[in-house]
Amino acid sequence: MDNNMDNAIDNNVDNDVGDCEDYDNDYDYDAEDYVYDKDLQSRIAELESKKRHAIDREDYKEAHRLKMQIAELQEGDEEEEDEEEDYDYNNLEDYDYNNVGGCEDHDTLALVPNHGGEMHAIRTLFRVTDPHNLGKGRDMKSFQPYSDLEVVHAWRITQPMQVYGNKMARACNDMNAMSKAGVSLRPTYTSLDNCGLPALDDAANEHRLLHGVKPEIVSSILQNGFHIDPRSCGGLFGKGVYFAEMPSKVDQYCTSDVGGHHDLNQMLYANSGIPHPGEVFYCFAVRVTVGAALHTQDGEHDMNRGASIWGSGDKHILTAAPGTSPPVHYHTLVVETGEKVLRHREFVIFDADRTSLEYLIAFRRMT
Repeated sequence: MDNNMDNAIDNNVDNDVGDCEDYDNDYDYDAEDYVYDKDLQSRIAELESKKRHAIDREDYKEAHRLKMQIAELQEGDEEEEDEEEDYDYNNLEDYDYNNVGGCEDHDTLALVPNHGGEMHAIRTLFRVTDPHNLGKGRDMKSFQPYSDLEVVHAWRITQPMQVYGNKMARACNDMNAMSKAGVSLRPTYTSLDNCGLPALDDAANEHRLLHGVKPEIVSSILQNGFHIDPRSCGGLFGKGVYFAEMPSKVDQYCTSDVGGHHDLNQMLYANSGIPHPGEVFYCFAVRVTVGAALHTQDGEHDMNRGASIWGSGDKHILTAAPGTSPPVHYHTLVVETGEKVLRHREFVIFDADRTSLEYLIAFRRMT
């Protein structure tokens, strides 16, 4: 959208707020508040509609700009509410998932109450829909039979969002450049998209994904995030961070914590005022800017065009989109089932800054 349209949007917002301030003083506070809320929601709905149309025409830069405009309006409304009461996590719309500030004044971990809307959404996120696949796979570390996974505790993770936000904006710019070059981007959908947690940024093709971990490295990831070292890390589908949409898949990478990890026990349980629950396993729920994704089955070729997916011989960069100048590289590799993987799709991210930790989940295996 050009500068004139930017100014028009800004002027409309300013004028509407001014109209709210000019209501007759004989109106009581509740009536004014109702009119303001109704007007605000109408403006947000209008911008949401414009954002969807921008995505439909593959104008991802404009869609992201509109998304930021919506976030600013929502944030201003939330700040007024915060003066009167704390966030209510039974109402997930009150949780600010678009905070781009730091975490200097907040704990980096907050235990999610075991009863309420937020925990219900997390349990929906982690619901096993394919129990027949539990305990299977070449990455499995245990061979004891079990039929389900149960969330025991979850911690909300607060961390600075500036770098992640910048990477998201860059991904939108890249996708816009690809669209202008005539590249058709395949939509990405995951089984976690409708878990009940607040929606993410569809303009940047942002999704929640899961990453299973050993207890020995939980603290390191919490403190430093994910790290990709092209010299040492690697896997079947390149040198990146691997994610999945199915709990039964990430469970394969997990080993148990029975309370013997003193520092972790202090960080998670003692600091939260709860006892260690016995044998548990850990998984991160992560916001991931998937951006422009390539889809493959054999780990070597693009399913759409049959061309090589790699932009480097050591497989730490994906290929550039055809027709882009300067070259614009794809962001994410989605490995579909059918050849190299049989049961679960995998998502490989080659830039760790396009990930943001959202929750740490402690779960147990149920027989």
